[in-house]
Amino acid sequence: MAAGEVYATLVLKVRITIELQDFNRLDLSYILKVAPDKEELAEIYQNFFNTETAVYNQVIPELEEMYRQVGLNIQFAPKTFQLGPEVPSLNILLEDLNIRNFKHVNRLEGLDLEHIQAVLRKLAQFHAASAFRVIKKGSYDKKVTPDMDNHYPRYILNQMVDSFTQPFLKNLTYCKNGGKYKDVMKNFMFHAVEKIIRARKPHPYYFNALNHGDCWSNNILFKYSDDGKVEDLLFIDFQNTNYGSPAQDIFYFIITSTNINIKISKFEYLIYYYHQQLEEHLWILKHPLEQIPSLRELHQQLIVYGFWATITSSITMGVALMDPLQNAIFYADNQKLSSDHKNAMYSNPLYIQHMNTLLPWLASRGYMETDEFVYTSTS
Repeated sequence: MAAGEVYATLVLKVRITIELQDFNRLDLSYILKVAPDKEELAEIYQNFFNTETAVYNQVIPELEEMYRQVGLNIQFAPKTFQLGPEVPSLNILLEDLNIRNFKHVNRLEGLDLEHIQAVLRKLAQFHAASAFRVIKKGSYDKKVTPDMDNHYPRYILNQMVDSFTQPFLKNLTYCKNGGKYKDVMKNFMFHAVEKIIRARKPHPYYFNALNHGDCWSNNILFKYSDDGKVEDLLFIDFQNTNYGSPAQDIFYFIITSTNINIKISKFEYLIYYYHQQLEEHLWILKHPLEQIPSLRELHQQLIVYGFWATITSSITMGVALMDPLQNAIFYADNQKLSSDHKNAMYSNPLYIQHMNTLLPWLASRGYMETDEFVYTSTS
């Protein structure tokens, strides 16, 4: 990984040179994901790898096969390889997408409209197939959509949110009129853990899909045609999937990964474009027509789940917009280092520039409000 690029797991490139019997050489390249050796986080890493392994090996092949059956060749993720039983479970071996000319973009610039539309199209295809898969085969395995409403996940979430809250509030005053949002955001962060747990569960009356759960530019690789146009893209890092409102992925991606001049000014168009793609691919898959969400229903979901826009703005967007630092680590044993890192993240001029646009928008839409959901969710 490049210096300063932060992932929850170690990401290693493995190159193998094989000498053949005719003395020619064959060069192979793979990506190996390995859990860091942190005993205090062993359980959460085990959950991460259980989820991602199940998604790569079970879910994605099912979704891709659904499209093949209707004549579409759609790939969502890199190929994965089965490892032998002697290999520890906290390892995932993937193809090296660079070999097929897939690459990351500059996350600091934010994606332009062409890239955004390409991602929303692929995301809508993923959501459509994942929703239809439930109709065809029933509920997902608990590994794929784990319930965080129990002691250990709640404990981890509390630790995470608490570690970001004070640095965020402390640096909020750097934003334009940031002081006037401090009290409401303090209250928002106080309720954030319960909101995350509730918001990950499916709504009994709305359209639900499998969320990628961490859909931002670092987890998307693009391939380009000879004329420089986006030809295809693939998602990686399926460690946080959950079956619920697609509003989670929509907000998460748009808030973290789009150019500042597009993020808010074209938000309504982006929702319209996503809905067009979702509706089209649900229809192609022969999803029950009465269960295809209208554009109005999608907007209703965005209001109900507007929480995702605010929590993403106050935590994940800071990571996406931060300049690479040699020692940028979140799970730091040295708490001062971790605190200094977060202060640098929230005082970053680029982050402040985005928040100057986002804060009044979030407030005007009621996305900072902490009212609890009024429905009884199902799992």
